Amino acid sequence: MPAPICAKCNQEMRCVKNRQLVHDPKVGDFSETFWIGDKYECPICKSEIVTGFAEKKFLREEIEKITTSQDREAAIPFVYDPSQHLEQYKK
Repeated sequence: MPAPICAKCNQEMRCVKNRQLVHDPKVGDFSETFWIGDKYECPICKSEIVTGFAEKKFLREEIEKITTSQDREAAIPFVYDPSQHLEQYKK
């Protein structure tokens, strides 16, 4: 898979961490989950992204079996803003 490109700097981003946890908190009826991906950083502006998620998402009980508490504490929080996706439906 090719490395992501920074939209701001037009530079290829560098992988700085494999197996980066992303914490997707409970929202409404949706359960709390964790995803595992690769963290990339732009060498110029230092923008960061996490990409390359596997198909599987993990529940807290599952993630506690395969990660350390230090990994879980370093998990990047996922913040979902539904208003960003609803603009296209407004007339």
